[in-house]
Amino acid sequence: MMRWWRRLGLHAQLILVSGLIMGISLLATTLWSVHEERDRLLEEYRQQDLSLARMIALASGYQVIAGRLDELESLLLKFALFPSVEELAVTDAQGRVLSRVRVEKGSPRAAYDQLKLAVPQTTKTGAASVRERGDRLVVWHPVETSTRVGWVRLVMDVSGIRVLVRHILVDNLKAAIAMVVLDIAVLLLILYLPGKTFRRAVEFARELTRQPGQQLEMEGGSREVNELIAALNRSSRELKESRDELEALNRELARHVEARTEALWESREQQQLLHQAIDQSSAGVIMLDEAFRLREANPAFTAITGHDSESLQGAHVLRRLWSKRNASGLYGDLERELKAGRPWQGEFMAEARDGTPLWVALLATPVVDRYGRRHYLITLDDITERKHYEAQLVRQANYDALTGLPNRILGLDRLRQAIQRGKRIGSHTVLMFIDLDRFKEINDTLGHRIGDLLLIEAAGRLTGCVREEDTVARLGGDEFLAVLSGVEDPATMEAVAEKILLHLSQPFQIEGHELRIGASIGIAVAPDDSDDPETLLRFADTAMYRAKEAGRNRFHYYTRSMNEEAVERLRIGQALHRALRDDELALHFQPILRAGDRAVAGAEALLRWHSSELGPVGPDRFVPIAEENGLIVPIGRWVLFQACRQASEWPRAHFVSVNVAYQQFRDDSFVEDVADALAESGLPAQNLHLEITERVLMLEEAALQARIERLQAMGVRFSIDDFGTGYSSLGYLRRFPCHSLKIDRSFVEALDSGSREAVALVEAVIGMGHALGLAIVAEGVETARQAELLEQ
Repeated sequence: MMRWWRRLGLHAQLILVSGLIMGISLLATTLWSVHEERDRLLEEYRQQDLSLARMIALASGYQVIAGRLDELESLLLKFALFPSVEELAVTDAQGRVLSRVRVEKGSPRAAYDQLKLAVPQTTKTGAASVRERGDRLVVWHPVETSTRVGWVRLVMDVSGIRVLVRHILVDNLKAAIAMVVLDIAVLLLILYLPGKTFRRAVEFARELTRQPGQQLEMEGGSREVNELIAALNRSSRELKESRDELEALNRELARHVEARTEALWESREQQQLLHQAIDQSSAGVIMLDEAFRLREANPAFTAITGHDSESLQGAHVLRRLWSKRNASGLYGDLERELKAGRPWQGEFMAEARDGTPLWVALLATPVVDRYGRRHYLITLDDITERKHYEAQLVRQANYDALTGLPNRILGLDRLRQAIQRGKRIGSHTVLMFIDLDRFKEINDTLGHRIGDLLLIEAAGRLTGCVREEDTVARLGGDEFLAVLSGVEDPATMEAVAEKILLHLSQPFQIEGHELRIGASIGIAVAPDDSDDPETLLRFADTAMYRAKEAGRNRFHYYTRSMNEEAVERLRIGQALHRALRDDELALHFQPILRAGDRAVAGAEALLRWHSSELGPVGPDRFVPIAEENGLIVPIGRWVLFQACRQASEWPRAHFVSVNVAYQQFRDDSFVEDVADALAESGLPAQNLHLEITERVLMLEEAALQARIERLQAMGVRFSIDDFGTGYSSLGYLRRFPCHSLKIDRSFVEALDSGSREAVALVEAVIGMGHALGLAIVAEGVETARQAELLEQ
């Protein structure tokens, strides 16, 4: 290697070293400058894309929260007009696409081919990400209000950078090559042209820069000079070519400069579009200086708060908006975070210019300009309507819509709190389960509107019977509960219960009706009976049923034996479901005798049940339970069909009397059941007597009249059962086409006592029935004296 180098002449060594050094230097300089230019352009695109994504996130926050996807799509279509935008998308916090726009052939269009995107897994507030994927930049920016509600995804085409960099590199390399060639040519001229030839060659070389392309026509005195002349001629041609190339390069650079100028103008237009988008945003956007004074505000801010630049001139904007209703210390946290250069996001109460309170969601971000001065970019949304809706949902979830009282959920929560408080201070908590007596009859008779008004009035009276710290709640229907906390004296419990009974027994004036109800109250005490709210409620419910069984309009304390009775009632109810299926029911018939000759006129069907699990169960035990759980309707239908089948086999002059429960008579299929039973059995309609109670007569007039007219048209007869124990309205008897009255067993039993009042009462019923042309049936005649008195 060294021998070859030594064989070269000095001029050759100088030429090689000079050319190599210049070539390496120019190549390194070219590569470095091209790399720096590429990084500068890429960083410029990245900052521009981040700014665009941030503004889209700010502008779309309201539409994401409010679910206004049409407005969101319209907003994205506007932003998609920005140069180099390939795709815009807004998702919710989980990546479900809310709106997506793709630019195809220069035209933005909504895209629906992708329903979910993989969003960045970060919880840091305001954290955005920029990723370079080939010729594209993918930007993710969070959409945040009080919480992160979604993401903005922006895809930009940066392929233009690569093309531009390649052109610059090629042009610079060409220029470098030309410079190296020129350097070598000049060096050759200096070294190889002695004397006149050398001077002409120098002059020729000097003219090369001004007039490239000329040729030196002369013969040198040596091989080296001839080679130099030839080299100069080549250099002239190459310089001409290089100049042409450089001129072309200059024209290309001029074109790039012009394109860049146009791009800057387009960027300015983009900024104008961005300001226009902010002005049209539904979110309020303001810029504050370092003293929190207003610099800029969009129209939405004025629309939300009523403030403009004049009303806030020189004022501390945040303090002017701040409401005294906010929690103490919240404003201090806000200002402390901002002054520390950290963003703050949250919700607070604000006051509009006219003093109107409103809820706003605020995002405040510190911004430092190129002079090092701090400003604050504030975006705020009016969330007053959302807050009111949330409060309404909370109330609906915890309060009864009709009476305004706490509902079952809130009532039990108050009971739980009272029990826990009682445990801490060592006091008792009293739970009263209140059921309105005779409410169902009034509701069925006068309609639900009157029933609702009665419940509202009753709720008001109940609330007035307890202390402010106590709770009255509506469980549903006509059932209420009262929670009394901190009660030690049993006399206090009873005084409250007596007060409730007294107030509810007073007449209610509802739309011209004077209504009278009562209440049955069950009382359970914590922790004596239980410290579990659900168990205590069940115990109070059991005690309430005992109060009803004892005659209503009274209160009863829970005892352990009641729980056993409740369990028994549950067992009877469950076994009763199997009674019809397993054919455990049976009919017995009690004869009805004519007064005078004591001949059999007919018989009353009596229902009996022999359970395979419980043994014989009396009707006084299972009938009330069947009425409560709704089984009385299918059981009554079974009794009707069985009684008609049996009576069809009796002598034609004998009739069968069947009891019809209140719920059964109200059933829509009752008339069809009677018709089917008569048709199936062949029993004459006049041989079927239906026994109904006075409660049935209080049904709605239209419903009662329609059923009665259809049954009467068949020939079926009616009897009023247990007459005198209910409302005993003569008006009902006059309008109701009944055939007979049944004197209640209790009146008949009282005849044995010899009481004049008992005799007079029975005589009055018989006399009234005869005056109305009705037959009289006395129930439960068991002694000869009872029969004689009745016959007299």
